[in-house]
Amino acid sequence: MPWSRIHLDYAGPINGFYYLVIVDAYSNYPEVFKVRTMSSAKTIDSLCEAFSRQGVCDTIVSDNGTQLVSSEFERFCKLNGIEHITSAPYHPQSNGRAERFVGLLKEGLRKLRSTGNSDEVLRKFLMCYRYTPLHALGNKSPFQLMTGREMKTRLDLVKPPPDPPADRDRDSEMEARFNARYSAKWKEFQVGDTIYYKHYRNNAWEWLPGTIIKREGAVNYVIRTEADTGERQVRRHANQLKLRYESTPEEDNVLLDLFDLSPSLGTYEPLIIPHQQQAADADRQPQEDDANESLYEDAQEDVQQPTEPEEVAPPRRSERAAAAKPEGFYKHFY
Repeated sequence: MPWSRIHLDYAGPINGFYYLVIVDAYSNYPEVFKVRTMSSAKTIDSLCEAFSRQGVCDTIVSDNGTQLVSSEFERFCKLNGIEHITSAPYHPQSNGRAERFVGLLKEGLRKLRSTGNSDEVLRKFLMCYRYTPLHALGNKSPFQLMTGREMKTRLDLVKPPPDPPADRDRDSEMEARFNARYSAKWKEFQVGDTIYYKHYRNNAWEWLPGTIIKREGAVNYVIRTEADTGERQVRRHANQLKLRYESTPEEDNVLLDLFDLSPSLGTYEPLIIPHQQQAADADRQPQEDDANESLYEDAQEDVQQPTEPEEVAPPRRSERAAAAKPEGFYKHFY
């Protein structure tokens, strides 16, 4: 398993710096940290940085350096559940992976020292080592064994481009439920479409006209503006665009022929009534109202109003008492 057992050692001093070397026992993947001192605190700090990228290991193998056998380092290993194994005194072969890489590191830094500063030289060396396949690793590189994928470098630019990756399996049912719940719709435009785009200014936005001239990716578009905003081209997301429909003279003629309309109907002149005519109409209005009211009254007289039936008053209580009662009606009360 990658990064389960790691080997530690220090190299240097080289040009006034020490290099903490960490080598993975499974993949030979190296991590190197340039430090000023070889203290326990600096060693723990470098290990924490490596653990933040690769995770905490299970076992650490190192020599008997004072910074690696101190109580502070032992407490750090105990808190993280790491088994710390030290080599026998005067037997560096027990930590052979780290010892061999220290020799490679020194040789590589010496040969590359004229290509840049110490940091650039270290980055170049690590990239070349991590990328190079090893026969002992089954002709695979340390990077490939560590991450499960091949490392890309500038040498890959001379190779033919790989086939595009297949689309990942999508949960169509979940996507359909999401779109139905939030009314989400896929928006897509073509190059040359006339659209309105959102123009942002002073914490506000407005719709301005433009034309799509390029598509970038699946949802981004480059737009040639038609408004005087000081920008010739802008880039917007599909959710910031909407289509702009423009009718052509040919389309207008088809609609006119379909509804049998004349082109002159497309424009209208407002009807303006002179002020004197408005005053005359206002004077005639009361006379017309009086004539209409007299006609209504004459017609109302000619119509025979229906007669309502007379209401019959209910009988008085004495009359109800005097009314005949069936025989034996009062025997229940005596």
